[in-house]
Amino acid sequence: MTFEPEMVTAYIDALSTPGRDGAYQALLDLGAAALPFLDAAMQNETTPSVRATLIDIAWRTGSNRALPMLARCLQDDDASVWNAALDGLVTLADWRSLDVLLAAKVEVARDKLPWIDQAIEQIRARMQQGPRG
Repeated sequence: MTFEPEMVTAYIDALSTPGRDGAYQALLDLGAAALPFLDAAMQNETTPSVRATLIDIAWRTGSNRALPMLARCLQDDDASVWNAALDGLVTLADWRSLDVLLAAKVEVARDKLPWIDQAIEQIRARMQQGPRG
C-alpha cells in the first residue's frame, strides 16, 4: 500500500476527534509502514489517551520494529500508556520483547515491577508453547 506522509499525519491528528475509529483502522491498515510516523507523534503528544492509542496501533502492526517505542513507553507516567506498551510486549511474545522487559526491571518505578514480572512470566509461557498458529 502506498501512502503520503501527510495522509498518515492527518490520520494521527484524527485520533483525537470523533472520527477516531476510521483513523485508527486506516493506521492499522498501513501496518509497519506507519511506525515511524506513530513514533514521531508520540514524541509530541500530550494527551494520554492518544498516546495509549498510538502505542496500541504500533503493537497491533505485529512488527518488532515497534519494540523501541514500546520500551520507551514503559517509562510513561500514565497507566494507560504503559499498560498499552506492556500489552504489546506480551502479545509480541518473543525473545526481543522479553529482553525489553528484563531491561525495564532496572529502570521502571517500583510499583510497576509486579506488572513487569507478570508480563515476563506470560511471555515465557507463550514461548514454551511454541509458535502461534
